[in-house]
Amino acid sequence: ILAVVRNSQNTKCVVRAPTASVSFKQLLIHAVAITLNWNMVAIMTMHISFLELNYFISSFSNCIQHKFNLWNALMSHVLTMERYRLLNRHS
Repeated sequence: ILAVVRNSQNTKCVVRAPTASVSFKQLLIHAVAITLNWNMVAIMTMHISFLELNYFISSFSNCIQHKFNLWNALMSHVLTMERYRLLNRHS
């Protein structure tokens, strides 16, 4: 188990993951923050496979009562971080 999360309606969500890598935990923390409209926890570069991402999204979104567009939010963040990383590499 990577995390137990509660939202404002006190809905509990237990999230399990196939790996316990640091990047996966960072993704989890950040996704929970943006999904539940909390303040951004941290800006971090993420190295994660699509298998892990799909596993995370299915296990996490199953717990959420409201329909957040989690996939788009995550993809947007991943692409932003990737662009930032590439820009810094050339500077």
